[in-house]
Amino acid sequence: MTDTPHPNVAALVTAFEKFQTGDLSGFSPGYTHLGFNINGTPRVFSGLPAFLELMGKVATHVDVYQTEFASMEVVGTELVQVIFDAYRRTHDGREYRGMFAGVFRIENGLLTRGSDMIDSSGEAYWSSLGFK
Repeated sequence: MTDTPHPNVAALVTAFEKFQTGDLSGFSPGYTHLGFNINGTPRVFSGLPAFLELMGKVATHVDVYQTEFASMEVVGTELVQVIFDAYRRTHDGREYRGMFAGVFRIENGLLTRGSDMIDSSGEAYWSSLGFK
């Protein structure tokens, strides 16, 4: 048994670690994400700038945005399935703690596509905040 992670797992973890410091080199410029807008509605974010716009909106509305990898599984040659443990707290103290799932495609060491699915309580949390 080896402690060396699968190259796609390593690429995913590294991309998100770099992202936290503002380094986008782990993502393809054309990165597309199927996820949820800040108000909880489903949306496709085409291109890295659209995804960054979402993350910027989230950052302006929350004091705490913690997301940790709970588990990862390699699927085929390009995909990594991830379970995230999430905690969010808005400026006025409203909190959410839950799990959500994601699937990411890694090509040539870069994240090119991603998707996530939150549970109904997560959707209800975001939509209750009244963000546009």
